[in-house]
Amino acid sequence: LDYEVMESLEERDNLAFLAIGRPETDGCYCRVNDLLKDIIRDISHNFDMVVIDAEAGIEQVNRRVMEMVTHLLLVSDVSVKGRNVAGTILDVAGKLVPFEKSGVLLNRVRDGEEAAETGSFIDIPFLDWIGEEEPIRQYDREGKSILDMPSCNAVAVIDRIVDTFISS
Repeated sequence: LDYEVMESLEERDNLAFLAIGRPETDGCYCRVNDLLKDIIRDISHNFDMVVIDAEAGIEQVNRRVMEMVTHLLLVSDVSVKGRNVAGTILDVAGKLVPFEKSGVLLNRVRDGEEAAETGSFIDIPFLDWIGEEEPIRQYDREGKSILDMPSCNAVAVIDRIVDTFISS
């Protein structure tokens, strides 16, 4: 199994990506979550940083899949529903998963005014925002990897977050 996991990692420069999360029966992620928990623990010994992109919701937090989180970066759009989900995830994580820092990144924002207004309604440290950009929309429509995306504002924002939030 270890060999299969390492074979399924997509590696680029200093980044390795693992996608997992298909249930074996309708609605049941129990075995997948148990496996994911073991995989994260094992690969965390081989990398300085493991980024976990969990689907919206609290499933992985509730199941304590992410036992060794140090930085909890929540991504939300500007909707009330998105902000509420981010707040719920932070609340549940605060009870179940020890972490050092948390923050929210707003996604699909129209402009700085909308970002500032939305950020003022969130009880999570506001880190930054990513606007609606054509390269992102195009890559998403075409199913292309964001790892291949040309430089744009979103990439600059992610670089800043890595430098200021994650690396500190």
